[in-house]
Amino acid sequence: MMNKVIKGKWLKALRSGDYTQGIGHLKDGRKGGRNTTYCCLGVLMDIQGHSLDKKSSSRRLDDGEYDEYPSDVVLKEVGLRKRTADALAVINDDSYDFKHTTSYISKNL
Repeated sequence: MMNKVIKGKWLKALRSGDYTQGIGHLKDGRKGGRNTTYCCLGVLMDIQGHSLDKKSSSRRLDDGEYDEYPSDVVLKEVGLRKRTADALAVINDDSYDFKHTTSYISKNL
């Protein structure tokens, strides 16, 4: 079960307007400066003080490739199951802003 204090901090951060939603990456700063975007899981890692560099935040897929994803340590720390994190990544990547994601988190975690 998700840690309620962390959940509250996460929802506050997602609703704050300080983070711009992006897709496909935990954090994408390739556009530089103010155009940095985050997946909802990247925001979670950021507020928990975890590195968002590719080496620290990736997992190996069945085909040998890697994707950006919170580590098992992070998921355990915040109380998220991998299946839930996967669902959140899909919701994030299918939305235009964090509104749907925060609704899901509020109701289901």
